[in-house]
Amino acid sequence: MNKTLITVLLSTLVLACSSSNPDQTFKSLVEEYRSDAKKIVDGAERNASFTELGKLGNRLLVTAEPLIERVRANQAECVPMLDKILKDKNKMTQISLKEIETQYHEGAALPEAPENCYLAKELAVHPATVIILSKLAPNDERREQMKDEIAEVLAHLDELK
Repeated sequence: MNKTLITVLLSTLVLACSSSNPDQTFKSLVEEYRSDAKKIVDGAERNASFTELGKLGNRLLVTAEPLIERVRANQAECVPMLDKILKDKNKMTQISLKEIETQYHEGAALPEAPENCYLAKELAVHPATVIILSKLAPNDERREQMKDEIAEVLAHLDELK
């Protein structure tokens, strides 16, 4: 392929990406998150191994990051809390269930923020909780808790703006 054709193709691609509708991009990110979240619920229902559920939780945590970044960029009042969530997202997967509950679900480790910021926080906290649960001895109660964690965030996903 000659250099001129490559340059034209790359320019077209850059223009197409830069002119894409931000609202549509956000909706696509939400749908990707929803799809990955449903894989955890489905996996828990079909008795997938806790190793597989942990991997799905890790994937969902990765999927959450661009959504959180998008909320952070559009809601200045959420920046301190969401910065902390993004900074701590890997740390959250390494603590105990009790610690994630008090520090991140309840917010003891987080800066104060308006109510509208909490859903974006949950996009990372719930998958991190699934990852923690996946490291514990498998049992039906933990499997149900994984489903509940994800069902909770899915129930509020459409509220995300």
